[in-house]
Amino acid sequence: MTVLIAGTVTIDADNHDAILEAALEMMAATHIEPGCIAYVFTPDARDRGLLHIFEKWETAADLERHMTTEHMATWRARGEELGVLDRDLAVYEVASEKPL
Repeated sequence: MTVLIAGTVTIDADNHDAILEAALEMMAATHIEPGCIAYVFTPDARDRGLLHIFEKWETAADLERHMTTEHMATWRARGEELGVLDRDLAVYEVASEKPL
């Protein structure tokens, strides 16, 4: 079953560029993980203190494995250091999918 994660991360706008740099490193490391279909951090066009997150995983096991990676631990530590202030993320289990 495909698994999606979607939501937002509130960041310290003063550290926007440094957080985006760390996010790009996290995206590059995650994209090569088994089961990763999509993994994207997108800055909000109107709010410099907000990032949108979208992840798509082949299975829940792939997502669980991702959560234990070294680059995830590095991202969390770097986020604390740079001012990740809040996370509002949800996990969705997708029963079916079709083109729109």
